[in-house]
Amino acid sequence: MILAVTGRISAGETTLCEIFERKGFRRLSLSDMLRERLREQGKPVVRETLLELGDSLRKETGMAALAILAWEKVSKGDWIIDSIYTIEEAEFFRKKGAYVIGVTAPAKARFERTRARGEKFSSLEEFIKFDDYDQRWGIDKIVSEADFIISNDGTIEDLEGCADLVLETISSFARN
Repeated sequence: MILAVTGRISAGETTLCEIFERKGFRRLSLSDMLRERLREQGKPVVRETLLELGDSLRKETGMAALAILAWEKVSKGDWIIDSIYTIEEAEFFRKKGAYVIGVTAPAKARFERTRARGEKFSSLEEFIKFDDYDQRWGIDKIVSEADFIISNDGTIEDLEGCADLVLETISSFARN
């Protein structure tokens, strides 16, 4: 089973992936692939260089470039793939049999989570401006067309319950 996760910054995609990892899924992050390349190139691994490298790869080889690179690493078994940012990446994984999961959360909660992990947004307005810029590839459209949409506005236990429900739903489809 392959699950592809998307959502706006700090919606809870990473936490959801960690939950699936505890359930035995192997994890692959498109952003981690970019981090690895930046380290190999001796460049700083910060949001700006991640965006630049991702944009560059997409311009060079197409909007599904990161998904194609990631697919080379996927083997048999259960996988959770995160950092899906373009419509083309989502469609690539869907064509490979993946279920797309969109994670949502209120802007204020996402801002607070981002600040708690040490990112330096001086205000909610600055965060929203960046968040809107990050939308240029169509994350909201991917979320709205996802196979599953999880509203992450509760506790970790609530998110774990949503993960269980996703697995139960997919399993029931497989049985039918």
